[in-house]
Amino acid sequence: MQTDSKKTELEEIRTLFDPNVGHFADKSARWLFKKTENLHGLVKILASELAEHFDFTQTKVENRSFVDDTLRDLVSDMVFTVPYQDETLEGDLTIYILIEHQSTVDHLMGFRLLSYMCQIWRRQLEEQIVPTYEILLYGVKGTNFAKVTEVDHSFEVLMMVLRQENADATSIQETMAAALDRLETLASENPELHKHALLYLYYLVFFKRPEKEQEHLRQLLQTYTHDKEVENIIMTGAEALIQKGINQGLQQGIEQGIEQGEIQTKREILLRLLDIRIGEVPDTITRKVSRMRSRSRLDALLEQAATAQTLDDIEWKQ
Repeated sequence: MQTDSKKTELEEIRTLFDPNVGHFADKSARWLFKKTENLHGLVKILASELAEHFDFTQTKVENRSFVDDTLRDLVSDMVFTVPYQDETLEGDLTIYILIEHQSTVDHLMGFRLLSYMCQIWRRQLEEQIVPTYEILLYGVKGTNFAKVTEVDHSFEVLMMVLRQENADATSIQETMAAALDRLETLASENPELHKHALLYLYYLVFFKRPEKEQEHLRQLLQTYTHDKEVENIIMTGAEALIQKGINQGLQQGIEQGIEQGEIQTKREILLRLLDIRIGEVPDTITRKVSRMRSRSRLDALLEQAATAQTLDDIEWKQ
């Protein structure tokens, strides 16, 4: 029987696969770092000597943001506090993650990060000055992670895939297969974190890879999935993708129907106008008008028919 917290977690995960959910970089990062062990993995990769001095099992997610409301479509942030391993030391480490999800390079990003750090330090002046470590997750297509330390951690495997998220189909498939092999070797150490990593990879595939690649990558993920819960969520994502296609088809059909209705109306108005202005319309003209598909062409003929005295006053040939 599932607990309320487990049901809430499953609903949250399924919501991630909603095709209407945007800002992959923001939402996926927030979901990843809800498992604070992933934050530990990230800091180990970027600054291993720093990571060993802090107790990430006691990490707290701070409910605060320093990003201006007018910029939330471009960037978002997360703040964490982590206590020292040595309990005799006072204070915590503040970790500030700035998540950038623009499509182009922002040359002011460094200045913006500095301004947010100044806000953190100003707040600390009112409370307590503590060490602060800032991380910029930069989502511009074509950028790469800086050189990092290789560690046996599932988050390092995810970064390996993220480096290739915009690569060609062959490269991403090879990288994904290699990543899944590595995750398999780490599964026994932390099954929950392994499940989390698999779901994140599928989330990445669902939102960042072309639809024509998704079925193959999903099947690849399923071959490494031994958790029924994960399998069900992956299938939910596949169903969402199918529904997305259905919705797109319906919308396209509606738009085409509206356009065809407008064209048919214009044909009928043109024939009625000719009948009023000129008299009985020959069958040849009726057939010609009934075959017309261009709204602009029909508009031009309607304009001419409004002042025409005879059929010869209308330019039937384009």
